[in-house]
Amino acid sequence: MSIDTSPVTKKPLLTIAVPTYNSSKYIKRLVKSILIQDLKDTEVIFVDDGSSDNTLDIIESIFVDELLCEYKIYKNINNVGLDLNVINCLKKSKGNYVWLLGHDDFLVLGAVSAVIAALKEANGIGGLFLNYSIFDNRNEQIVKQSWVTESDENLILDGDEFWTLLGAAPSFISSMIHNKEIALSTNFERYIGTDWLDFAIILEYAKNSKMSSLSGVHLIGAGDSRETPWNTEGAALMACCDLAEIILTHRADYSPSAITSLKRSIFLVLNRKGISARAAGLKLSKELFVRLKRNFGEQSGYYPFIFSIIVPGAVYRFLLNIYHQRHIKKLYWLLKKT
Repeated sequence: MSIDTSPVTKKPLLTIAVPTYNSSKYIKRLVKSILIQDLKDTEVIFVDDGSSDNTLDIIESIFVDELLCEYKIYKNINNVGLDLNVINCLKKSKGNYVWLLGHDDFLVLGAVSAVIAALKEANGIGGLFLNYSIFDNRNEQIVKQSWVTESDENLILDGDEFWTLLGAAPSFISSMIHNKEIALSTNFERYIGTDWLDFAIILEYAKNSKMSSLSGVHLIGAGDSRETPWNTEGAALMACCDLAEIILTHRADYSPSAITSLKRSIFLVLNRKGISARAAGLKLSKELFVRLKRNFGEQSGYYPFIFSIIVPGAVYRFLLNIYHQRHIKKLYWLLKKT
């Protein structure tokens, strides 16, 4: 299905592309945050992966009420999964650059204008990274004001500089704007089914493309901070291992310091995932320990991390109940480096 309202006649510089799937809980917030932007030179599309809820009805009703911009809705005939839906978003976009936005994230006022200005200034870059705040849906508060704290505005970087500066921060899907032509020229097929395709293609093209970074916060990355539904049986730990293994396939493309920065930033995230996994009932296995050792065994703090996931899950369930107190959670993120 394709719903097209007053098609854009001039080729846009930027496409905001939202891959949706049963997104009704938060999609209204995202759409509202898009509609308050100056959308000159910008196309807005939604590519739905077979939602069984009223996601598309919500999107259409908001645009009909607001009548503020042109938009398109595409619907996949079959559910194809996140990775293929990301490719569908890229292929259906008309813009030279594509901003893939997660359905539960939202934009700061002026975000699109800042992005358009940056893209015009840094013409022909492979990708643009946007700094972001972390928003806790459960307590409805920003718990971390700025994910990247040490960055100049409008940096033009080569691949090594990009990864050394940002680590794995661009693995957050909404934080990256991709040059459509360059992104689709990558060997993206090899990453379908990994759930890391959007990040893996950056690893593919950053080695030969100039990259850019905006340090000002123009994006709010939202979540419930509990992580447990996604982390049942340690799925998030395995996902971190998957990500590390994708990075290692590119170690010949980047300097050792860039690869080290990437691996270190994933390991720091892994510590948090381990706690939430144990709280969710993770059963330890030989396969898990083998993969953790192979991918992160060289990290300082590796053995304390292994000890931490041996701690009984009941201990972490108790600690997470404390963590989810509004002020405790904000203090945690204030002190946390990554």
